[in-house]
Amino acid sequence: MQESVARLRLKPLVQDLDSWSSQELIEGGISRHHTPKPDAFWDVVVLTAADEGQKIAYELQLKEKRDCGTIPTFCRYHVFSDPPGPKAGCGGSTLYVLQELDRLYGSKLKSYRVLLLNAGGQSQRLPSASVLGKVFTALPVGKPMYQLLEVKLAIYLPLLIRMKPGIFHASSDTIEAYDLGDGGDWTFEKAGFTAMAHPSSVEIGTTHGVFVLEENDSATTALAALRRCLRVLQKPSVQTMKDQGAIMTINGRQAVYTDSCFFFDHDVADKLLEFYRLNAPLDCEIDAYGDFLQALGPQATIDYTTDTKNVSQIEPKLAQVRQQIYHLLRDTPLNIVLLSASQFYHLGTMSEYIDHLCVDTVLARHVGFGRDVFNHLLESDPPADGFVDAIQGCLMHNRLPRSSTISHTAVVEYCDFDDAVDIGSRCVISNCASLKAVDVVIPDDKFLHTVAVRREGGDSEYVTMVLDIGDNLKTKAKSESGVGTLTFLGQPLSVAMEKLSLSVGDLFPNCTPPYSLWYAQLFPVCSSMSESFNQALGLLQTLSPSDTVVNGDVADSEPVTRSNGNTTDRMSMADMLQYKDVTAMLAYRRQLHDKIKSSQ
Repeated sequence: MQESVARLRLKPLVQDLDSWSSQELIEGGISRHHTPKPDAFWDVVVLTAADEGQKIAYELQLKEKRDCGTIPTFCRYHVFSDPPGPKAGCGGSTLYVLQELDRLYGSKLKSYRVLLLNAGGQSQRLPSASVLGKVFTALPVGKPMYQLLEVKLAIYLPLLIRMKPGIFHASSDTIEAYDLGDGGDWTFEKAGFTAMAHPSSVEIGTTHGVFVLEENDSATTALAALRRCLRVLQKPSVQTMKDQGAIMTINGRQAVYTDSCFFFDHDVADKLLEFYRLNAPLDCEIDAYGDFLQALGPQATIDYTTDTKNVSQIEPKLAQVRQQIYHLLRDTPLNIVLLSASQFYHLGTMSEYIDHLCVDTVLARHVGFGRDVFNHLLESDPPADGFVDAIQGCLMHNRLPRSSTISHTAVVEYCDFDDAVDIGSRCVISNCASLKAVDVVIPDDKFLHTVAVRREGGDSEYVTMVLDIGDNLKTKAKSESGVGTLTFLGQPLSVAMEKLSLSVGDLFPNCTPPYSLWYAQLFPVCSSMSESFNQALGLLQTLSPSDTVVNGDVADSEPVTRSNGNTTDRMSMADMLQYKDVTAMLAYRRQLHDKIKSSQ
């Protein structure tokens, strides 16, 4: 990405915009405490949720933001959960949203600009976002502290000045940094689809949608320009990109233009809605990028409809439904807004979260990220002469002693520690509390996150998951004999099974093959956050290699566990999602907020 990419101007969000003109509002972003003019904002903002439980979590958080005035209150906000049945995918969710919006607004919808953030999913690659949602992921900017939702509301506003009524579709765990320049022919007012395109390396193109443009159509002096797309390739090989003419010279290097967000007008929405009415409920997963965009462009072919290499679950009618969508959309125009000074950032994995908040200074400069956002550092003792502050990580919404030691590549968020903590490099510590006098030493490459849960008829309880940053929660073992080869805390799961005296039946009591770490009941259930956190440290201590120091001692002792009958009461990450107590989690964060604010 060129260095000329403008820093996203988020600082004006905390200013009074009442006297600003619409153009200044568009350039400045949204107010966190004052209402922007309705004609310069979305008419409707929609979040999609995977199920009713996630929908409730999103609605509670939206209500808090509206009550506090941190998002515009005049806008219509909706959360729609996917209908029961097979996984809908972001395409299936979009079709369902169109049906629900039509039910709510009827013909009025045709005059509305709708921002649709597909926010469903389990967030298995960034589990700290699993319960409260990826779009509510904390970011180190703003006062009060922003989450991804506020940033996304701000960064798309400059597009509205040239956008007609329709649906703007975006994912919930990305940031698109761009510079529109002072002019150009870019617009979101053309018929059909209009997609944003970002210059990317050829390697990145293998994991994204790639646009094939007319020959030399990338040549432009404008930072943003409108172009015609011949076809869209989805996660293509390098050879396929070469064969289709997708690789071009951009800023002196071989590169491709990749996808992020896209817009479609209400004529397209009507077509999709009619298709859904005739075919609902869908019994297969439909992807908005793979199944909508690949149908577009004069060189598009039907071949992709039977290619299942990018499909997570293959249902019997998948090819048939994809072919119907292809024929429905095949003659629909696809325009591209080439953003030559832009970059697409994904924050959906633990490693990406660390890199973008702690390492990538380019993104920090564009969005205005800091390293210390809304924290209270406790002064237990006056700093001694020669005292050196050892807190170097990215801290957001925490209360902890200034004498703590935190690596510059550690992310610590929503934590409440009475005593000093020592946190290693490349760690994510989220929603944890330790209110006892214990030495907390967390080795490198660890992830800890505490979740409030409530089972039927019971009180709030707490479970702290602990992982290695490199653990893959999606890796599957096809049979019981393969379970031990799954990776947990950076080593074979068989190590944990042996040290904790657990069998496959103990870990997966209600599961059938294939098995994954997401469903392994490894984490003790406790009555308090502090106890839960300490149990997780004990588990980490027990399972760490013998030469690893945890909590100040050689890791050779057994963790303390709370028993339920004759067996340890444990949950899996899937269990935590099922029994999540969103009210308790939000109450903890409010209480922590009040603690921090009262000290400032």
